[in-house]
Amino acid sequence: MREEQTIKESLRVFYNQDAQRRNESSSEPWKLTERTRFLEELQQQGIGKDFLELGAGTGKDSLYFQEQGFTVTAIDLSPAMVELCKEKQLNAHVMDFTQRELPPETFDAVYAFNSLLHTPKKELSLVLTNVHRVLKPKGFFYLGVYGGNEFEGVWQEDWAEPKRFFAYYTDKALLEIVTDVFELVYFRQVVVERGVGFHFQSLMLRKS
Repeated sequence: MREEQTIKESLRVFYNQDAQRRNESSSEPWKLTERTRFLEELQQQGIGKDFLELGAGTGKDSLYFQEQGFTVTAIDLSPAMVELCKEKQLNAHVMDFTQRELPPETFDAVYAFNSLLHTPKKELSLVLTNVHRVLKPKGFFYLGVYGGNEFEGVWQEDWAEPKRFFAYYTDKALLEIVTDVFELVYFRQVVVERGVGFHFQSLMLRKS
């Protein structure tokens, strides 16, 4: 448990100090495409409007979904990130998504874009179970992470200080874990500049 707390404390330190830079930066076009794709899937499915973002960061994606008519709740480990979310008039909270703080069957959709890649592998099943718990029946979950290779630990080539903890999975390993909890709607690889053997893993999942 102490190891997990140290990881989270280090992440909180980095994202607190990097919050303003991220708030002023522009999102890469492929990330906007992924966001739009999830929105379109939700609209086609006629999904309800209660929406949760895990690891919301500065709140840019949460604001986008709110502007599309969703009732958004944004959570993040970083108090500085949550303050930036609140400045955008978002319902935002400092929260660890390994904890069972949210009531069950509250949300029609949950969105986690490049946040669960900081979750230790032994905690991922717990997080997925918590997402399943807070989703309404037939609710949808977008999971997007970098992966393609197996890795867990502090990434020594990371540009950030303090260097961040990452957990990466092969496609096969990730799919095995998530389909123990959810029904797979789609999985696709997005080619990104992340290093040899890496890509972005884009998944849409349904609560069964």
